[in-house]
Amino acid sequence: MFRFARFAAVLAALTLATPVMAQFVTDEDLAVTPAQFKAAVSGRTVRTYSQELVNRVEYFDPGGKVYVWPARANLLIGTWKPCSQDLVAVDASGQEKPVKIASICRVLPNPDGGTQTWNSTWVIYGKQIVERAEGDIFSLSQRTEAPYGMGKRSVDFEGLQANIRKYTR
Repeated sequence: MFRFARFAAVLAALTLATPVMAQFVTDEDLAVTPAQFKAAVSGRTVRTYSQELVNRVEYFDPGGKVYVWPARANLLIGTWKPCSQDLVAVDASGQEKPVKIASICRVLPNPDGGTQTWNSTWVIYGKQIVERAEGDIFSLSQRTEAPYGMGKRSVDFEGLQANIRKYTR
């Protein structure tokens, strides 16, 4: 019914700042539940990459803490939980339909003080995942600072590990 449906609602707030107007959503995307999204990331280190957001590594502690290592050098430590977002999609016939999209909701420190909320829908986040590994492979939960500023280019887990060894000698 929603195969190749387009979002009609404003979706910029769904990810870290990626506007996704005209984002295509498949039936498979809509079928993912918050529990399935949680199972995909809980207890895992996840690397995402996109041209807009560049490299980002996150460790999702099963106890609800999240450790975010963005391309720049600061480590963000906050909380996460599975959630869902209510949106409006337009189906192939042009009809608007309300839909629930599985999401991961994070609360992280804001560099200017206070906190910020980062909500990522499976529709977008799932497509940006380029690597996943069991456990906290970069020991982010044991750190107060990011290992190093990884920059904008895509670097795989093996390359990141090599750079950590190089920069922490």
